[in-house]
Amino acid sequence: MNPKKYKDILKETSIELEMEQKVIKAVTDFYWDKARKSLSSLEDPHVLIDGLGTFNIKWDILQTNIRRYSEYLENRENLIFSRYHVYKSTVDKLEKMQNLEIKMKEEYEKKKDHRKNKKQQTDDSVE
Repeated sequence: MNPKKYKDILKETSIELEMEQKVIKAVTDFYWDKARKSLSSLEDPHVLIDGLGTFNIKWDILQTNIRRYSEYLENRENLIFSRYHVYKSTVDKLEKMQNLEIKMKEEYEKKKDHRKNKKQQTDDSVE
């Protein structure tokens, strides 16, 4: 199986749908731009992309990055004005990661409670 190139797929799709290549390219570019933004925005721990599956944030990597960003910010005692934009973007990323950590903890607790309730219901029905 040989992989197809984007230009070939674009031509085939435009012929199949009887549309211009520009329109199809605009739609696919828009879709993938949104997919990339949702993956990199750290808004949600799970991102579903049709045809590819669900992408999940890994807990260990998130914890490592939070620790690294926190250490980086702690070591910035003498902040120079010209580097303020780097400092501010780091603070923003750290804040997003901490919010994502909270969401992941809440989700874990919900799953844990659900399993506990399910097990308890199963045990009650056996008795």
